[in-house]
Amino acid sequence: MQFSERPDFAKTWGQDWAHTRVRHHEDGWSKKTSRMSRFLFFKNTWQKIKQGAKVFLDGSPNHFACELPEKPVGIPGFFLKKFFCRIELSTLHTQAIRSLPPDACVVYVNKFNNKFEFLFSNACFFERNLPGPVVAPGQKFLILQPGKRLLQLAGSFIYRTIFARSSRHDFKNQYFENCLLTGKPAFISLIETHDSYWSLRKKTDPLQALIELQSRTGRPVFIIPQLFFYTKRPDASGQKLKDLFLGPGQRPGILRKIIKTLGSPEEMFVELSEPLDLAAYIRKHESFSPYPFHLAMMLRRDLLNQITRHRQNTTGPVLKSYEEIKQNVLMDEELQTYMNRYAKRRNISSNSARKEAVNYFDEIAAKYRPFIMKLAVRVIQWMSTTLFEGISVDIKRLRNIKTMAMNGSVIYVPCHRSHIDALVMLATTYTNHLSPPHIFAGKNMAFWPMGPLLRMIGVFFVRRSFQGAVFYTRVFSAYIANLIEEGCHLNFFIEGTRSRSGKLLQPQLGMLTILTDVFQKNLERDMIFVPVYIGYDQVAEEKEYLHEILGGKKKPENAKQLLNFGKLFKRRFGKIYVKFTDPISLKGLLTQMDLPEGELTSKQKNQVSRYLGLRIMSQIDQATIVTPQALVASALLNSDRPIRSVENLLRQIDFYMAHLNYKQVELSESLIINPRNSFLHILSQDAQKNVIDTVQTSPRDWKDSDTFKVNKNRRTMIEYYKNNCIVHFIPTAFAAVTILYRDAFQFQSADLFPDNNFLTDLFQFEFTLDPDRSSDYHLRKAIKAFIDDAILSPHPTLPETYTITSPGYRKLIDFAAFLFPFIEAYWVTFKWLSQEPKKNIDPKARLKKITNFGEHLLKTRSINLVESLSVSKIENAILYFNKSGLRGVEDAEVIQFYEDRMGPLKKVLDR
Repeated sequence: MQFSERPDFAKTWGQDWAHTRVRHHEDGWSKKTSRMSRFLFFKNTWQKIKQGAKVFLDGSPNHFACELPEKPVGIPGFFLKKFFCRIELSTLHTQAIRSLPPDACVVYVNKFNNKFEFLFSNACFFERNLPGPVVAPGQKFLILQPGKRLLQLAGSFIYRTIFARSSRHDFKNQYFENCLLTGKPAFISLIETHDSYWSLRKKTDPLQALIELQSRTGRPVFIIPQLFFYTKRPDASGQKLKDLFLGPGQRPGILRKIIKTLGSPEEMFVELSEPLDLAAYIRKHESFSPYPFHLAMMLRRDLLNQITRHRQNTTGPVLKSYEEIKQNVLMDEELQTYMNRYAKRRNISSNSARKEAVNYFDEIAAKYRPFIMKLAVRVIQWMSTTLFEGISVDIKRLRNIKTMAMNGSVIYVPCHRSHIDALVMLATTYTNHLSPPHIFAGKNMAFWPMGPLLRMIGVFFVRRSFQGAVFYTRVFSAYIANLIEEGCHLNFFIEGTRSRSGKLLQPQLGMLTILTDVFQKNLERDMIFVPVYIGYDQVAEEKEYLHEILGGKKKPENAKQLLNFGKLFKRRFGKIYVKFTDPISLKGLLTQMDLPEGELTSKQKNQVSRYLGLRIMSQIDQATIVTPQALVASALLNSDRPIRSVENLLRQIDFYMAHLNYKQVELSESLIINPRNSFLHILSQDAQKNVIDTVQTSPRDWKDSDTFKVNKNRRTMIEYYKNNCIVHFIPTAFAAVTILYRDAFQFQSADLFPDNNFLTDLFQFEFTLDPDRSSDYHLRKAIKAFIDDAILSPHPTLPETYTITSPGYRKLIDFAAFLFPFIEAYWVTFKWLSQEPKKNIDPKARLKKITNFGEHLLKTRSINLVESLSVSKIENAILYFNKSGLRGVEDAEVIQFYEDRMGPLKKVLDR
């Protein structure tokens, strides 16, 4: 090869080197670009995954298993509803909860950490138009979550762990707060299992979170305590063997809950206590401490106290043994001091005095047994549907009673119409989730076998009179003080005995005085007096009352009478009516009377007892429910026609009904639905019982033209039912008699006031008017009613002058007729006292002589009404005239005073 043909190595190498550099540079750039592209690809993919996760998680990474859907869904939700459907939710406070502001944050609280109670609220509240809780901080409910929700929980957990790296705690993520602000009700517990003060410091306190939320946002926050009752049995002071395995009755284990829910859910119920406005609470207590933690501790204490008191008012106080109660009573400091003085004065040993006190205690005390109470209530309910047509209960004021009972013991004060009044009160309170009261009963009811049985349902027995039995009185007072201190509710009949006349008797103030003394020893707790009206379409003791009203001797209660009890099941006695009236706070009453809550003088105690007794009686009177039997009885007796037509009777009843409607008096259900049929049904019953003489015995057979006659021998029994509603006519009857007393068709109202005051004073032992209203007030109200009913016509020119209209005169007599038997009874008593010399005579013998005197006047037609000679009227008349200074013919001045007034009154009857 020629040289010239050899390649230029230098040139070739340089070109190769340059090409290699370019190639290497391009390869490096390509590698960098590839890595960047991959980075961007992964970054974009990561962002898309993150964005997709956010979309899947509904824009929030905070999903926790403590939240359930507003309504249970799926198969678990279906079984949950079926599981809880037979548990009762009390209507107490539910209306107040429904009326909360729409933007309110609602939080339910219970005492102990309990998933069972939250699940009931979540499953059942929404269907009953209540805000159901959906969030329970600190709880986990995985098995009840819908499928998508489970995936969201898992995704949320992964997202918070990988992307957000945030806390898994629902409080630290403000999840709890956000749920409340978006309108989701929550459910929290006040006491966590095994928690103490120091462990609470390490956690976020939900109550503190609520306080901070309230202070920061200003949104209304309402806390509603929820109580779950697994049994009505009160907590026992000790535990049974089964409680160790299944848990106590009020805080059972999961096995006992399931057995109870499946086996006897009718015994379980849920109540919601009064809602607490958190903003108002903070304003009230922030002066004590401005720090949220301290406020949260105070709030927890107050909520726990509210729940405890609510539970105690429902089931009763902790159940103690009979011997423990006896020991507490006999160790009372005042009783111990008196026993020592008593032993020294009687020159006996302290042991002997203590034995006497033990005997008195055993004579008095109840031996309450919850199981016997449960059985007794079932028997009473059976009787109420067998002997009667059920118990009609007005429960409008029960919510107010339960609210006020948070501050003290409730003292039920019903009227007394029948032996079964006490049993009706027990059944009514027990079935309406109120703690059954301990019941005051006369010692005459302590016979065997009723005595031991009644003691086991909370009845304690008392002597009819405490006269001369100071030691007995001290033991009784100590026993009452112990019951009040333990938180028991009481029931006593203020009349002292059953009313044989059908109207209220005069109040017996002994028990009120004892309770006032007990109140002064423990001023921290209030006493809430609840007047209660108990009425009957017909009483089972009709024959017994008729026998006693006519002067017969009362037969003592004994076991033999129980054997005759079965005869009552041959007939039905209509409905039983129970109506609670407005509660009276003793603390509030003392404030109203400008009296101190501390030590009262004897005069002040008497003043309080007297006013309280009159107010209770007045409230019971105003709560009286008018029945068809009462209106028919009134129309039958308030006419002087010997023979009447059905049309005439119904016209008079309609007149009385119009007056009752004018006064807005509560009528029985049958009077509202079908009054005419009710009246004809009562007439048919009266015909069957020979109360009236007629040929018609069925309501379908009555015609307006049919006539009948009242059986004279049955008028006294008819008056019993007339007196059941007489209280609603008394102020009007006073005014009518006063107008007729003037014996003029035109009069001035100023002329009526003295005579009306005399009538009010004359019958002070017969009727109890409102102690806060004067007799002049009642007279003015009656005159206005007469004007509205066209009975009176105002004079066109003369002020306060009225004229009796032509139809008005007959109507005045119809009203005045309610008082005619009382006027005759007092006139007969006055005539006898004004003719007989003063001398010591046995009260029963004097009563018999006046009755014989009245029967003589009846035969000579000096008086016309058989019912005017009832024992109760004559006894009250003797009491009044003796109090006024008339005891015999020697009291000439007093006799002349009453002669000038009783004479014209008697003439009103003779018109």
